[in-house]
Amino acid sequence: MGNKPWQKVGRMGGYVTQWSALKYLSITKLEAALGFNPGALKYGYAVYGLADKVGIDDFEWRDRTRYSGGWHADPTIEFGTAGLVWSVQRIDELRAALGKKLNYSESAVDEELKKIKMRWLTEMNTCFGDKQIV
Repeated sequence: MGNKPWQKVGRMGGYVTQWSALKYLSITKLEAALGFNPGALKYGYAVYGLADKVGIDDFEWRDRTRYSGGWHADPTIEFGTAGLVWSVQRIDELRAALGKKLNYSESAVDEELKKIKMRWLTEMNTCFGDKQIV
């Protein structure tokens, strides 16, 4: 017995996107768009829509799907073996870029990150229509 469309499911982990990004995709195209291996969704999947507003501490923004859960290979950071590079979190790259831009002032960087997170929060709190977070 599955969840009813109106039933709350509690705290969840996973990735989010807007409903418009996937509503007309075939399973094959959905797998590719979300970064899954071909066939990963062949047994089915569930899409949950955001029904209640979230707070700034209710989620961790890891950037866009193309960054594989927030990780980004950075070829400027070399690892001991030739050709092997470090992966870094996008939020850390953002913090570093802001630090450089804001003269490495921790308080200025923290304030700017807070503003950015508030914009993310606004995006996250779309609970209906094509821009609904799912």
